[in-house]
Amino acid sequence: AVAAGQAMFALGDSNHPLKTTEKGRDAVILFATDHRCSYANVVVRKDLFDKGVKSMEALGDEKLVGRKAVVAATAIGSGTHVYGVYVCKSIKAADGKPVNDHVQRVGGGASTTMLGGLKGGKFDAIMAVPEWQSAAVSEGFGRPIYDILDEKAWNRVFGGRIPVTVGYCLKETVEKSPDLLQAYVNACYRAQQWIRKAKDDEVVDLLHRPYMETFSRETVLESVRYYRTIFDWDFVVDEADYARGEKVWIPTALDKPIPYAKAVDMSFVRKAQAKYKS
Repeated sequence: AVAAGQAMFALGDSNHPLKTTEKGRDAVILFATDHRCSYANVVVRKDLFDKGVKSMEALGDEKLVGRKAVVAATAIGSGTHVYGVYVCKSIKAADGKPVNDHVQRVGGGASTTMLGGLKGGKFDAIMAVPEWQSAAVSEGFGRPIYDILDEKAWNRVFGGRIPVTVGYCLKETVEKSPDLLQAYVNACYRAQQWIRKAKDDEVVDLLHRPYMETFSRETVLESVRYYRTIFDWDFVVDEADYARGEKVWIPTALDKPIPYAKAVDMSFVRKAQAKYKS
């Protein structure tokens, strides 16, 4: 939609603007809202967990699983797929090969089909956002074996902070509508600072019924607490974080590197920070 000019701004996976640039429409990352990937969690079926599949290494044991583990992402090529591949490539199974060599990847869709597929045994594991992870655990049919809130587990695979969810636009918007762009970044930055200071229940009151009513209030509350631990409050994407991200995006999402100076513009965030110092 952004590349086609149907929308001026978007918030999404960091590889989206990079892929847009790679396809010939230069796009720019304006800010990052988080520094760990909330959908890189891996949740395995409870019956497999009880059999001993309690780690990523065990997920790569075809004898223990009973087959190549069927791992669902929302869709092949999606963010859950990109990060899932990277996690599985970064961890070796007992035979010394990457876990990724021992899994079969499938598209699982959205909440109902992802959770239903895990519960019904169609999937052995799913890439899970916090809400899915909480629902699988609370309803007793899933257990996490890779949790991004575990800092040691995160750093073992990713090595530190990376820009995961970003605000972005076309470069031509930067050139043609800088004032409007600054207003957009200001609004997003102010919203992030409101979340930072608001009570958990205030955030849930704002979100639950209009946007997340398929989940219980307690699940949404747990999700709010979860996201607080990974949010990037200052919105800044620095060069080192970007470089770590490139290891994830290439070659699963992108064919080749795009220089930081071309991909990222922090000038609008800096102005927002100066205007709304807390």
